[in-house]
Amino acid sequence: MKLEAGQWEAHLGRGEEVFIVREGMTLTGLYQVQEIRPPTLTLLYLPLQQSQTIPIGELSS
Repeated sequence: MKLEAGQWEAHLGRGEEVFIVREGMTLTGLYQVQEIRPPTLTLLYLPLQQSQTIPIGELSS
C-alpha cells in the first residue's frame, strides 16, 4: 500500500489477478472500496449492501 497523490492505494489479489485499488473504486461489479485506512480496508459487497473489513498490513516507517 502507498499514498499516491494524497490518496491511499492498496493491492488486492484474487487467484492470478491483482487489483490496485483506491477509495470509491468498484471491483468486478460486486465490491466497492469504501475506505482505505491502514491497517484495514473496507469493502462494500454491493448485492447485499454489506461492509467487510479486511487487514492490509501496517505502515512501514
